[in-house]
Amino acid sequence: MVRKIRGIEDVLEGPSRTFDEFSLLTGYTPKGCTIESVSLEQDLCGLTMKAPLLSAAMMSVTGFELALELARNGGLGVVPASLSVDEQVAIIRGLKEQDMPLIEDYVFVLPNEPVFEVLRKAKEHGHSTIPVVDKFRNFLGIFDANIFNQGNDDAPLKVASNSPISDVMQPAKKLYSCREGMSLKDMQKKFSELTQRCIPIVNRKGQLVRLAFKRDIENPQVAAAASSQSGWEERVEACINAGADMIVFDSSHGFNYYQEKTITQYKKNSHFKHVPVCGGNVITAEGFRCLAKAGADAVKVGMSIGSICITAGVKGTGRGQFTAVYEAVKARDEFCKRRKYIPIIADGGISFSGQMVIALTIADFLMMGNYFNRFYEAAGEALDEHGNVIDRAKEPSRIKYIATWGEGSERAKNHARYGHITKRTLFAEGVEGRVGYAGRMKPNLRRDVNAIKAALRDTGSMDLPEFRKKAVIELRSEHSLAESQVHGVQDYK
Repeated sequence: MVRKIRGIEDVLEGPSRTFDEFSLLTGYTPKGCTIESVSLEQDLCGLTMKAPLLSAAMMSVTGFELALELARNGGLGVVPASLSVDEQVAIIRGLKEQDMPLIEDYVFVLPNEPVFEVLRKAKEHGHSTIPVVDKFRNFLGIFDANIFNQGNDDAPLKVASNSPISDVMQPAKKLYSCREGMSLKDMQKKFSELTQRCIPIVNRKGQLVRLAFKRDIENPQVAAAASSQSGWEERVEACINAGADMIVFDSSHGFNYYQEKTITQYKKNSHFKHVPVCGGNVITAEGFRCLAKAGADAVKVGMSIGSICITAGVKGTGRGQFTAVYEAVKARDEFCKRRKYIPIIADGGISFSGQMVIALTIADFLMMGNYFNRFYEAAGEALDEHGNVIDRAKEPSRIKYIATWGEGSERAKNHARYGHITKRTLFAEGVEGRVGYAGRMKPNLRRDVNAIKAALRDTGSMDLPEFRKKAVIELRSEHSLAESQVHGVQDYK
């Protein structure tokens, strides 16, 4: 856990705290500790996560498209339990059986296009690998923006930004390409033999059909949410049979007899126990210990801090997320002295990279709803500036908002998550609305992942476990918080 918090005893004896109230102090950065060398890869109950991020089990957030794109970028999508069993299974099975789908936001350039324009397109669409074709779409080469952008003061770039892209591309003759029809098995074998990040797929005329990336033929990881109410076994069994890599028992208040009993039964079931199970949500040390003793492989922490959640206003229950996570982490550290290590997932209260950084000083992983809800791939409807539903594939330039609704809202009516046995007692604990559209997930996620890596670099940490040991944070005053925001500037971009 975090090595030091200035004045921690006084801080935690007072009101519960949020991530925004803290700042990270920098440490010594040794040679070789760079954004490029920092790794965010961690193990989540046997699953390799290249990014410590999970999407919330919300109907407006996690569907097929978002779960697939998040898996491609190293995270884990959690398919919500408010969907029917058949709908959940269809998403999971679709992810597991998908066969190198075409990139919807496909980008290719002509050989005479200037480097600066290609870099702009790469940034806009979030694709670092850009194929170069002629006017007949014959494949000519590949431009790798990552390699190009590695130029720095020590190794300045040798090409002008207005040079044609053909001057810096990798020519087709130096790349392995394949014809349409290559089997997935043969493609996997070929990737194991090559150093290329992608394989161009061409037709018999030599025209580019698509690019196959290694990540596209890897088995995408996905989790499925379930409630602990009667009938959970049917849902869990169906999702596991479809290929779910983790089961997440999702409850607003997971510190209860039913979830404790369900997790215990789950771990005793020979058909289920090979798939890790996450319990939650809890906000106290006692809540963590209850689910940990029941057999949870991971525990989710958070209540009443989601952007669409009104639980605190309706029932008065909840806790500041930093305090809740910190207390769960302390309980976990005591627990793992005698038993296995149980990852803590901070669920909610996180929308921006700065909040992610502070959360990762104590939590192992982060679950976010609002953050992912803003993206093109989110399950919520795409809306224009007037709030009208539009076809995102046909009119991407008109998207201004994405619809959002909480699992406790009138629309979702996820009564099981909020402890209602029948719908007669149901009342809203979430709202329905819209969030500003932020574009495709990949460029946004790349920017924020780099921001997290930069924070690790600034503390001299090469990975997240080292970061949690070295991190020193301190409470900020209201004036300090205001000072850290943009101020004294008008009409800034």
